[in-house]
Amino acid sequence: MLSLQQTKLAPVDHQSRRCYIMIYIPGSSLSKVLAAAAEEVAVEAVVVIIAVVVVVVVVVVVVVVVVVVVVVVVIEKEEEEEEEEEEEEEEEEEKEEEEE
Repeated sequence: MLSLQQTKLAPVDHQSRRCYIMIYIPGSSLSKVLAAAAEEVAVEAVVVIIAVVVVVVVVVVVVVVVVVVVVVVVIEKEEEEEEEEEEEEEEEEEKEEEEE
């Protein structure tokens, strides 16, 4: 009969999913097995965390760029409208002066 102290986790890639099987290895201890498994999971967790951070940063940058572009376009439209209003007022004043 195998004891837990004589087993080790070995990674097996099965249809792009990771799973672990227990393999008998004489002289191995459960603490080493668990430490190796924890290290593997920790490395994968760090990679996932980094990927999530990168995605969040990219999304934030895209949102900021879109907001800045929209604000600039709105400001330019408002300035154009103000210039048109000023031109119309000047034309009206000129017409009034000509009528007088």
